[in-house]
Amino acid sequence: MQMVPKFCFPFDVEREPPSPAVQHFTFALTDLAGNRRFGFCRLRAGTQSCLCILSHLPWFEVFYKLLNTVGDLLAQGQVTEAEELLQN
Repeated sequence: MQMVPKFCFPFDVEREPPSPAVQHFTFALTDLAGNRRFGFCRLRAGTQSCLCILSHLPWFEVFYKLLNTVGDLLAQGQVTEAEELLQN
């Protein structure tokens, strides 16, 4: 789990030139037994935080929709609503 931030930010945030408004990307972590855990990420331009979901399930579309919903709520300042969505 210590490596997750390096996968979420594989570049220097301070030096990276502006990119599209939102970037989505995925990575896979594999343990010694060969079990995979997928990381689904959403990075918004101009921010130094990345939304990331870790799951053993490769549900790309579902997790990207969830990340977009949470990201939109946070962009609108609706932090409580985003937290409630993630807790339920």
